[in-house]
Parts: sequence; C-alpha cells; structure tokens
Amino acid sequence: FLYGVCDSLQPAVGYNWGAGRKDRVKAIEKCCFTASALISLVSAVVIFLFPTQIISLFVKNVDTVFMSTAVLAMRLFSLTYITRWLSFATQSYMTAVEKPIYASVLSVSTALVFPVVLIALLWPLELTGIWLNFPITYLLAAILATVILLRFKKEWRKAA
Repeated sequence: FLYGVCDSLQPAVGYNWGAGRKDRVKAIEKCCFTASALISLVSAVVIFLFPTQIISLFVKNVDTVFMSTAVLAMRLFSLTYITRWLSFATQSYMTAVEKPIYASVLSVSTALVFPVVLIALLWPLELTGIWLNFPITYLLAAILATVILLRFKKEWRKAA
C-alpha cells in the first residue's frame, strides 16, 4: 500500500507542478504524506502486535527457539515502519517536482550508504544489529528527508 500511495503521488503532483498549480501540489502532498504515515503506523502496530501470526503464515511446525528469534526480528523490523513512509513519500515527491538530485541522494543514502555504515557500527550486536539496521536506516532517512523537504520549501518560497 505504501509503495502504491507514493507512486501515485508522482503523476498527480508532476501534472500540477507543470501546470503551475502550487495549491494543488500542496494539497496532494499533504494527502499523500498523511496517507503514507497512517499506512505505515498501522503496519508497524500490526507487525509489532501479531508477529507470531504473521510468521505462522510462512512457516509451520517451528521450534520455540526459531519462533522467539523470528518474533524478536519482526518486532524490531516493525519499528522501521514508524519512519519509513517519510523517505518513500519524499523521494516520490522530489521526483515529481523535478528535483532528481534530492530524490537520488535520498535513494542512494537509504539503499546503500546508511545500511553499509550501520552494518559496520552494529556488528558487535550480531544478529540483533542486523535487524536494527533497518529501523535505524529509515530513521536516518527520515532525518535526511526532513532536511531535503525543508530546503526544497525554502527554495520554493524564494522562487515565488
């Protein structure tokens, strides 16, 4: 759902951006970012509260050691969704408003830079460090997305 909402943002914002309808761009942005946040928060809560049920959809007859490890992994991964939406929505938004450098910086940082650096930093935590890599990566991506959005808004106001 999150990918769908963020992907649907691009043509709507791009069209209105090209037409100079900044009022519509702002309205679509608000709608998309709000929907993305809600979808992500619901996902985080569901994954955090029902990890055993979700795991059971994919594996049957597992021992308690596996299940306890998988539950911990799911709960740690669920934290990713608290901030994941912001980088996804911002990346789509930046693409739509003709800011490919911002979108690319966010994409490369999220997919490569942050995870690689965090693997090195979280290595002492072993398997838990690997699972923490996801939520910390997306927390850093959310911070970067916020900086990008603030910079873009400042540029936008200056140009107006």
